[in-house]
Amino acid sequence: MPRLPLGPFPLLVLCLLTGLHCSLADVAHGIDAQGLFQRSGPSVVVVVGKDASGRDISLGSGFYVQDTLVVTNNHVVERASKVEIRQGQDAPVPVKRIRARDKDNDLALLEVGKPGAPLPLKTGHPSVGEEVLAIGNPKGLERTISPGIVSGLRKDPQQRIRYQITAPISPGSSGGPILDAGGNVIGLATFFVMEGQNLNFAVPSLYVEQLMSGRGGGGSASPSKPAKRIEVREDPSGVITIK
Repeated sequence: MPRLPLGPFPLLVLCLLTGLHCSLADVAHGIDAQGLFQRSGPSVVVVVGKDASGRDISLGSGFYVQDTLVVTNNHVVERASKVEIRQGQDAPVPVKRIRARDKDNDLALLEVGKPGAPLPLKTGHPSVGEEVLAIGNPKGLERTISPGIVSGLRKDPQQRIRYQITAPISPGSSGGPILDAGGNVIGLATFFVMEGQNLNFAVPSLYVEQLMSGRGGGGSASPSKPAKRIEVREDPSGVITIK
């Protein structure tokens, strides 16, 4: 008679018998959303763009990649005369300058006067099916967390990689980190398809690292917009492109 796989139950019994502290995440080997939020949440900020009169015209998310350097999506700040970051009840902090942009990959590096704890970047590609956690500010709801998985690795018409994820994102999520189980940022939430279900996309951290090192930036392509209608095509060879 074949033996049935027991899954996590032996570990659960061991925890109970030995008195070891085991969370459900330990038993099920799932992503520890609570732990990731506690460790990474303080590094996530609200990014607000203002016009010349001081009126709010854009809202997004961002996170620290160095002590005084925040990354976000370029489309969050590209039309703003002034930019500031906000965290909870703290006073808004003006952005000193936009240090670098990568319009092709919809990235902007913001130099700020308030130091923060940087999140580690993972420049290798994730695996399809890997669990992830998005942290951002959808509709201004600060530090909202959304679990999901990597559902595909896609290419845009210029052959740049985009990660398709099931973690829900909305306007205001743009620029927020997508974390793997180890707390590493695999990419930034960037856009989603309105006419679909859980068709959300992230720009890989690889391009952030390149921009920080001076190997990225520039480009004339228009950045991706949140809630943008896109077309997904698969050619006979199986390559999927996003338009």
